[in-house]
Amino acid sequence: MDIIIIGAGISGISLAYRLSEIKRDNPAIGAVTVIDKGHGAGGCIQTVCDNGFQVESGPNGVLYSKKHVRELYMRAGLENVLQISAPVTKRKYIQSGGQLHAVPSGPISALTSKLLSFPGKMRVLKEPFTPPKTDDSDESIAEFTTRRIGAEAADKLIAAVVGGIYAGDSSKISVKSAFPRMYALEHNYGSLIKGMLNKGNDGKRRERADRKHSGMLISSHTGMQGLVTALAEKCAGVNFRYNTSVEKAEKTDKGYKIYTNNGVLECDRLAVCCNAYDAAGFLNPLDETLAKMLAKVVYAPIFICGMGFSAGNISHPLDGFGYLAAPDEKSVILGTLFSSSVFSGRAPDGKVLITSITVGDRNRELFALGDTELKEMIFAQVKDILGVKTSPESVTVFRHERSIPQYYIGHSAVVEKADELTGRLRTFYMGGNSCRGISVADCIQTSLNIAEKITENV
Repeated sequence: MDIIIIGAGISGISLAYRLSEIKRDNPAIGAVTVIDKGHGAGGCIQTVCDNGFQVESGPNGVLYSKKHVRELYMRAGLENVLQISAPVTKRKYIQSGGQLHAVPSGPISALTSKLLSFPGKMRVLKEPFTPPKTDDSDESIAEFTTRRIGAEAADKLIAAVVGGIYAGDSSKISVKSAFPRMYALEHNYGSLIKGMLNKGNDGKRRERADRKHSGMLISSHTGMQGLVTALAEKCAGVNFRYNTSVEKAEKTDKGYKIYTNNGVLECDRLAVCCNAYDAAGFLNPLDETLAKMLAKVVYAPIFICGMGFSAGNISHPLDGFGYLAAPDEKSVILGTLFSSSVFSGRAPDGKVLITSITVGDRNRELFALGDTELKEMIFAQVKDILGVKTSPESVTVFRHERSIPQYYIGHSAVVEKADELTGRLRTFYMGGNSCRGISVADCIQTSLNIAEKITENV
């Protein structure tokens, strides 16, 4: 049984590694081949080091609480590669009213925080007494959270988080698809607060290590790209074909033919772990409907700007993960990460690195601006918020026209169609972040599930 994986991002690499593990004890598994149009492993995860400042082109870490991620790297013998973020990562800020406010860590701090007005706090406290939605119709995150905790908290807390995670607009994104756990709390318990309390009483206690490192992240000492490439190097017996673009995929009596710019490959099972728009281009011969649906998945554009400074030239202590901007701030910046505070080694001694993200789904028009103009806009706002005294001594930028998939209302239909095709063909699998979660941890979990499905009857 030969397997082809399209995409060498964290999804494709984690799938390849898991298959290489299973292959050690299962001789029925034949060749495992990973195809990618890029020059190496990583996909959208790239790390650039400029004069000692280490800037990420995509995600900056994986939640430490995701046990399946830690176990994967431990099985690969890569525990020494993992870098855990500093405890200060647990502190996060929201920009509101032109100032930074610490995100409340619990009910008491929420009541004393200046982030929400007194009426806003009282509305949140009414949440357990707010009746749940009675039908199964899809609903945006903004609609859901406004109904449950009120407009002020929905905008200043949740919409800001949506901007930080998805670079998205909470009025467009489906709560069921993007925040399934939050949706499930109301569905199962009738209330977010009741659900969180009940989950704590259900005996589903996290391990001591998970509690200790709650809110903290995992990366590697060489950044997120190092996290992916280290795992790729452990994929024993896996064939990697880089600089190879897939043109089309066809079903045959025995499996699949994959037509690429470097020839035709054949396999028994096919796993697609690349982005939706590339997949839409080559999957049309397999299923025209799925290809059209994938082509309609909207991606948010983002502009990332990493700026290095001498530590004494920023007034703010940078004592946290960073800050997110609430939509009513009218900020061009979605969020700013205090990169050198989160992970050691991200800046030279005596220096600090901050990384700001702009554009996103709610400010798409900004993407038409040039790099210089966007850098100037970002610096002007960061200067005011953080008390920056000088221009940055190092600037690294990344521009992504299609960066993060937006799980708009109705996204569940895309997932259902992918599942239908998988069920019908029984040898086709859809991974990556197009369907079931955009985080690195989500992508890894999806790949681990696919590996089990591929090999369950072999």
